[in-house]
Amino acid sequence: MSKLKIVFLGTNGWYSTNVANTICTLIEMDTRYIVLDAGDGIQHLDKYVTDQTKPIDIFLSHFHLDHVIGLHIQPKFRFLNNKIRIFAQTGAKKFSTRL
Repeated sequence: MSKLKIVFLGTNGWYSTNVANTICTLIEMDTRYIVLDAGDGIQHLDKYVTDQTKPIDIFLSHFHLDHVIGLHIQPKFRFLNNKIRIFAQTGAKKFSTRL
């Protein structure tokens, strides 16, 4: 039987506080990690990604700042073997070149 673990890395609305970060949810499955949105809660991702062989798929729901502001932190992560892919709506490539 497959196990599913959900960790809320950020649950605040459009700004962070000293209690919570902006939206980011980690779903751990047997075969991969799924990250829903990349608010600044994503900075905690490395505390929960313990299997260096599972791919990490990041899904961006839309391009509001509170859902993408954490993308700049990716160089912090030292995932040795994890393949990271980012999925977004049409126009994402054009948007990402502006970051």
